[in-house]
Amino acid sequence: MLLWGCNKECKNSDCKDIKPQESKVNLAFSMKYGNSDLKINEFYITESQDTFRTTMLKFYISNIVLVKKDGTEYKEPESYHLFSLDNPEKKNVQIKGVPNGEYTQIRFALGIDSIRNHSGAQVGDLDPANGMFWTWSDGYLFLRYEGVIKKTPAKGLIVHIGEDRYYTPYEIVFPNSIKVENSPSEIQIPLKFDLYNLFNSPNLIDVDSLAHGYPGKVVDNLPHLINFAL
Repeated sequence: MLLWGCNKECKNSDCKDIKPQESKVNLAFSMKYGNSDLKINEFYITESQDTFRTTMLKFYISNIVLVKKDGTEYKEPESYHLFSLDNPEKKNVQIKGVPNGEYTQIRFALGIDSIRNHSGAQVGDLDPANGMFWTWSDGYLFLRYEGVIKKTPAKGLIVHIGEDRYYTPYEIVFPNSIKVENSPSEIQIPLKFDLYNLFNSPNLIDVDSLAHGYPGKVVDNLPHLINFAL
């Protein structure tokens, strides 16, 4: 009876970590530039008619909180996740131990909270080997974007954002509540990371000004980067 109550996906000893009243939730990002899929080294055009391509995109999502219809919350422990455009294994994250129920919204942040941001080099997704720890400063890069502007000669396009003041919280209300319950497949929460908004909305950015990594008005566009994927 105990085995039957486990999530059907668990294998052998994995069952001991999953209670019958808990499930797994998959937080999956679709990477976009407007209506187009965002891909490494494909060209896209800004509203100011600059053509560019992406060579690297990494960012941190942290402190995930799922909110039930009745207002109760599930806060993921040790909630720090690195996403990477060029790594299929870093485009989604599995949240374990989510209590079954009906959920209406999710909260999280882009970046690393101040306590962990200044705890020195750490492990897992916070391991400096991931290329997101500033060696010249105390703390992590929250978002690391690098690309090339199509010019003659070509020009670098760099957006490196860190520092506590740029820790960006999100609160996303689902269009329809999402029911979490034991299931043969993971429950999906689809989210969209839209690079279009980084350069175009609400502030139209002169990408020529981003050759040296200084974020400028780009940081004001951060709250618009991530939305529910309809």
